[in-house]
Amino acid sequence: MSDFTIIDNDPLKNAVIIGKETYSSSKTNSMSEDIRAFGAAFWEAKKHFKPTGQSGRNRNQNYDYAKIGDIYNGIESALWEQKIVIWHFSWVLNGVEYLSTRLTHFPTGQFIEDVRMSESEKPGNQGKGAANTYMRKQALQSLCAIPCEDDDCEEEQEHMATKPSNLNQDPISDEQALTLLNLINASPNSKIVLSNILKFNKIKNIAELPARSFESVKVYIEKAK
Repeated sequence: MSDFTIIDNDPLKNAVIIGKETYSSSKTNSMSEDIRAFGAAFWEAKKHFKPTGQSGRNRNQNYDYAKIGDIYNGIESALWEQKIVIWHFSWVLNGVEYLSTRLTHFPTGQFIEDVRMSESEKPGNQGKGAANTYMRKQALQSLCAIPCEDDDCEEEQEHMATKPSNLNQDPISDEQALTLLNLINASPNSKIVLSNILKFNKIKNIAELPARSFESVKVYIEKAK
């Protein structure tokens, strides 16, 4: 790999550049092989993120929360200043639909990405749309390292956890659980992958995963490698 140089007109003229002798390329699909230019640009953008605010109101549970528009208002202008764009797109692999949220540094094409299985507890397009919007919001929070306190998501998650989930669904077998755990442990981002699976499926451990979700979770883990 050749030495890295910032392209002309890049705003980060004084960014510290890591030489090839100390740089290790990425081995995960969650980011481009080289993210040094992206990282320098994001570091600058992060300094100018604004408080997201909480324009949403759950009247049934009596708490405020940040809508996806609030997240955009807090981060988009700062990202644009550093030539980082936000992309959301869906794709299908082995019959399973996924939702990707990608932050891309367009002068170099370098990126980081959040991938989530596209599932909805409610039927119909409206339920799916609401679920996808919520996943996009969570993805942006994760990618931009926005703490939960910014949108009171801990309280939101607490109320969500009180809803029935995975009831009357047979869990995966011990053999399937072992298969998933082995795949997770082989992932370079094993802790993040496991956390995402547990949160998305509202379970405390892999053994509680519904059997119907085994194949989709397996595909997700393999994609995250």
